[in-house]
Amino acid sequence: TLEVVVHVADLGSIRKPGNGCYVLRHNGDSLWKFLFYTDTLDRHGAYTSPAVTDLDNDGRLEIICHTGWFQREYPYPLIERRIFILNSDGTLRRSWRTEGPGAGYTPDYASPVAADINFDGIAEIVVARRPGWLDCYDTAGTMLPGFPVNLTLDANYYPSNPVTRAFSTPAVGDINNDGQLEIVIGTSGRQTDNSRWSGRIHAFRSDGTRVPGFPYTTRNGVWYSPAIANLDFGCDLEIATSACDSAFYVVTKNGDSLAGWPLRHFPTYWLPDNGSYAFIEGIIPMSRTPFVADIDADNLNEIIMTGRDGQLYVWNCGGPTDSTTLPCPTFRFNKQRTGWYRHLPVAITADRSRNPRKGLRVPAMIRQGTVLEITAEDITALPLVVDVLDCTGRKVNSVRADQTSQGFTRLCLSTGNLSAGVYFLSIPNTPSRCRVTITR
Repeated sequence: TLEVVVHVADLGSIRKPGNGCYVLRHNGDSLWKFLFYTDTLDRHGAYTSPAVTDLDNDGRLEIICHTGWFQREYPYPLIERRIFILNSDGTLRRSWRTEGPGAGYTPDYASPVAADINFDGIAEIVVARRPGWLDCYDTAGTMLPGFPVNLTLDANYYPSNPVTRAFSTPAVGDINNDGQLEIVIGTSGRQTDNSRWSGRIHAFRSDGTRVPGFPYTTRNGVWYSPAIANLDFGCDLEIATSACDSAFYVVTKNGDSLAGWPLRHFPTYWLPDNGSYAFIEGIIPMSRTPFVADIDADNLNEIIMTGRDGQLYVWNCGGPTDSTTLPCPTFRFNKQRTGWYRHLPVAITADRSRNPRKGLRVPAMIRQGTVLEITAEDITALPLVVDVLDCTGRKVNSVRADQTSQGFTRLCLSTGNLSAGVYFLSIPNTPSRCRVTITR
């Protein structure tokens, strides 16, 4: 059975030790809890949720939490922000104070993301600090080169304004099919001339440099967390999010609006041009993320989002329902809340309703120059030929097998002559198709 992992804060007016990670059994019984701070005087916590992943590839899951410690008197100056890594049995693996400038007075709202940013085989931890900084750490707590990123400077917000905010949880994915991961996040701050609030959708490479064409500018602050998915019939991934300006945005890898977007008159909260954040602090639950899934069984994905009016909104998009569209039917992509939008090694089948195993199966990602192992399940017609297609659909290679064993046919493809990027494997004249990313 699965367990429920929850991050609890004690930020209310009644001081009691409670800030920590709680793990509950499926029936609601407590499995264990780990308290981050135990004093009863100060304020502790963050409005975030944990991420669960196998950080060090030892076959056991770890839990990542991002929390904070604040003084008891208003305006609650920050004492420290800290990242905790817990073992699956509730013991402490490691913790460290977040580095860099930008203190602040109130808790963070951006949850941690776990993704293998530099493809060293071990996931890194990406965290956005509310005062406008983007961090990326290895599992030892060391900041990666190029980080932290100053989101205020990247956005070109009003420089003397101290209230640039990173409320949205980052998303990580390969939005431009170059075999490398990008980090996407939304922010809010004052426009350069300080005349009104404004928002940005940022995208950074794994070394902290800006992706060309970004940031994308919105009419008001971006407090909603972005999702990443293929929302048209192309090969690249798009960024879907909303802002506090009654609009829903879909942004391309180049930092442009996807054709037909944004959609106006979507009910969101609005930051008044001459107002402050204070009036809206109590309605942070608006910081949501879109979902992408096929909810009407038409083999096309839809975007699902809730509005300020409490209603559910669904929009059709062009992406067909298969692994190439990268559906993300839950908050932060998967049940573990890692925030790493990636293609998992699943089969794409000719008729899933009749035989869920039939099709091709490959790793989601492989390094350039290594051998790609392809498994064809319950496909017995020989000889079996698998074509390798690039992102435009052009055939760039093929591999053939003449033998099968117990319903499985295994093929090996050398990737030495393939450049980094996304490729599709296809059995000619059949719907069997899957996707693999080759990294440098």
